[in-house]
Amino acid sequence: METNVNGSESTYISEKIREIISRTDLSKLCEYEATPRKRKTAFFKEIAGKAPLLGRSKYYKKYEDAEIVYPVVVQASYKLYSPGSINKAAVIIILPAKKEDKKDFKILNEVVDILVAMRDDELDHPNSLT
Repeated sequence: METNVNGSESTYISEKIREIISRTDLSKLCEYEATPRKRKTAFFKEIAGKAPLLGRSKYYKKYEDAEIVYPVVVQASYKLYSPGSINKAAVIIILPAKKEDKKDFKILNEVVDILVAMRDDELDHPNSLT
């Protein structure tokens, strides 16, 4: 596992995540957000998978109208960033509570920075989250 100049694996991973997020163009995902989604698209089939025999229409309806939420990683096992299959790996994510924040990575990343600072004892005042 690589580390950054300070030798911290978690900081190194956080920096790598920030690089990925800054390169992510969320406008490319707009076509997938429109609801109701069509069942015959590759996206729908990949997400919904195969429906059970009983309750098929209710099962599909759930995926046709589901809202897409963009989580931000706070901390994750290095296994998630390594090639290959993973059986189990831990990850801590945050999800936006307000609908207007669901695509605002600036706010979500600020919260992640505060949580990481608290974890690393650089910040010990929980009121910083308000």
